[in-house]
Amino acid sequence: MSAERHKTGAAGESKVDIAALRARYRDERDRRLRSEGKAQYVEVTGEWTVNLYASSSAEDTDWFVKLVDVHPDGKAYNLGSGFVRGRYRNSRTDPQRLTPGAIENYTITTWATSNVFKKGHKIRLEVTSSDFPWVDRNPNAFVDLSRATEADFKVARQSIYHDAAHPSSLDLPVIPASRSRRWVDVAPASPPEARSITELPAAALPE
Repeated sequence: MSAERHKTGAAGESKVDIAALRARYRDERDRRLRSEGKAQYVEVTGEWTVNLYASSSAEDTDWFVKLVDVHPDGKAYNLGSGFVRGRYRNSRTDPQRLTPGAIENYTITTWATSNVFKKGHKIRLEVTSSDFPWVDRNPNAFVDLSRATEADFKVARQSIYHDAAHPSSLDLPVIPASRSRRWVDVAPASPPEARSITELPAAALPE
């Protein structure tokens, strides 16, 4: 199955423009970027990537990203995630400390996903610096992580950039609307027999 790569971020590159996303905060460690409700369905199938320009006051830190489907009733479903540890941004075998305040470019790759964002649904990208307890904590210090103690932990001030010189972007593998496909339609609540596999022509896609 082929896909069209859609990048949010640079003008004219995508129908899903990161410039139109709204920032929301859960706390100081979490920034959420969310699209407006989709006027039509958008199918995303394949690996997705985040190209992030960011700076930190620390000499090491983590960046986590999550792709989320937000339903009209406000319920949100995580579709996938990925992360990068600052010291390994250039090499997994040659860790390098960050220069506090310097803008770095991070490429965060993820596992493949497949989801149809239906009409009225929103595409949300969450960016944070912690996913504990799923991933070990980063003390935000360039120390031996296997020997870090509570005394090594520091507060990091993070900044994310999105401008002409620092085009942070979300690269989505969007399947063309003209392509026929098979979708699994799952009823909201129920027994296995309530599930059905429906083959839909491109002209008869669900709302």
